[in-house]
Amino acid sequence: MIVGLAVKSFRNGLGGLNRFSGRDNRLMFWPYGGVVIGLWLVAMSTPMLGLLPARTAAPEGRDAVLWAARSMAGDIALAAVVGLLCGSLVAASVTRRLHDRNHSGLWAAPAAVFLVLSFAIAPWARAAIPAGSMPEGPWFAAAFIVVGLYIGSLMVLLATLAGRGDKGANRFGEPPVRARD
Repeated sequence: MIVGLAVKSFRNGLGGLNRFSGRDNRLMFWPYGGVVIGLWLVAMSTPMLGLLPARTAAPEGRDAVLWAARSMAGDIALAAVVGLLCGSLVAASVTRRLHDRNHSGLWAAPAAVFLVLSFAIAPWARAAIPAGSMPEGPWFAAAFIVVGLYIGSLMVLLATLAGRGDKGANRFGEPPVRARD
């Protein structure tokens, strides 16, 4: 039964990549959405390792921000590719799950915006960490705040996705056929 439900969830998720209408209940969403979101979180975490002070020191006479941007380029590019792939795999499914909760798909926008901002300011934040010492300056503080907002908005989104859907019809349509959650 569990394997059958997981297979059905993956078929629904992969088969509905361009279907942003309708509703998915928790049982239909989480096997597929949970795997893709989990992979996304792991992929998004890897570039943050570039903020570790051991990899931070710019060579003497080099612009610290430019050096940080160049040294993080591979990490950020990998995260961007995986993030775009995972985002495209889960966007429609998340939208349908939010519809089941009677929310617009735009509820996922803050997490996406804060994620992009965190990567955009990462080189400046990394340059604000002198080798072997504590971070300093406004860019590191800004990165800390933006990452905090990303984590907060992601937690709100995940809590919303985990909640029980509307039992009856809502503005996004009738409840899913298997609305037993």
